[in-house]
Amino acid sequence: MGISALKFIFYSRWLPRRLQYRFVASLPSDGKVLDIGAGSGKYGRLFKDYTPTDVEARNPASVIADANVALPFPSGSFDLVMAIEVLEHLHTPTVAVREAFRVLKQGGTFAATVPFVWKLHEEPHDFHRYTKYAVEKYLKDVGFIEIAIEPECGYVYTLMALTAAKWRFLAPLTNTTGYLASLFEKDFSLPLGNRVRAKKPK
Repeated sequence: MGISALKFIFYSRWLPRRLQYRFVASLPSDGKVLDIGAGSGKYGRLFKDYTPTDVEARNPASVIADANVALPFPSGSFDLVMAIEVLEHLHTPTVAVREAFRVLKQGGTFAATVPFVWKLHEEPHDFHRYTKYAVEKYLKDVGFIEIAIEPECGYVYTLMALTAAKWRFLAPLTNTTGYLASLFEKDFSLPLGNRVRAKKPK
């Protein structure tokens, strides 16, 4: 994941980033893949036919597109559409979800990760935090089915990660004790975020 050992020790989001990478790696890798808000395109290595988009060219291969408005692709173009840690940065996320549905092929998969609790970041483009119920409503409203939403980390780890984000010297404790605690977590009412999968009907 490109994080050195030293960086890992003081990186308060090590576990959620690892879980996100595993989540993306578990998605269908065959077919055409669209990554909305791809940034550097770090997930491209996982897919054979990968199209990254972003509002600016942080990756030379990116298609410049504003998901707040429309995606510059024909309807039914992709087998998988991803939005990893993106929807919170869109002032009209419902438009992006609707556009994802439009450009998906019938039977295609939409996948996203969204934050529930985290500090302000990428200001001033940080607009939303999401409960699983809000995400489910967005997806149902545009026609998605087979919606599956999983919490990303539980109550104890979230509290530790938030503390380590403020005081970075505590990150090693979060990345060891917090990780071990997460293996036995039973309370997911305060997740850092949610991982989402849904299908476009055939």
